Amino acid sequence: MIILSVLRHAKSSWDYPDLADIDRPILNKGVKRTLLICNALNDRKSLPNKVISSPAKRAIETADIIIDKLNLPLQAPEINVHFYPGYPKHIINELNKLNGDISHLMIVGHNPGLTELVYSFVKEDYIDWIPTSGLVQIQFNCERWSEIDYSNASLLRYLTPKQLKSK
Repeated sequence: MIILSVLRHAKSSWDYPDLADIDRPILNKGVKRTLLICNALNDRKSLPNKVISSPAKRAIETADIIIDKLNLPLQAPEINVHFYPGYPKHIINELNKLNGDISHLMIVGHNPGLTELVYSFVKEDYIDWIPTSGLVQIQFNCERWSEIDYSNASLLRYLTPKQLKSK
């Protein structure tokens, strides 16, 4: 079995209207919300062995927090241009290319693509919208990333900063 963790980037800043969308940084509020997700992952011992990020600054900054706070043995996230803006078809094509050494992958990206991606795998567990710093984990009953499909997918968990903050 393999696990896909889908993480939407942390809340980002709109304070600089001249910045290109891809260059927007995350806010301190976004850092705090992402730390809630890190704590939940640590508590559940559910750690990825690879992190792939969109090339957008806010996604990379979010992935860097994950790697640092979870003490993952990674120097940095892998950057994949196909994850920005993040059409599900492009993301799935990239996932299908991964080798079998990766048993738990985390991808960090953007809506609406991430929510649509999740829906394509777990339709019966309808998730309306992944909020910033929201995390969805999907387990696939297969051994190869080229075999992932809605027919072998099941929802493991859906975590939002709002849920975790209220606990």
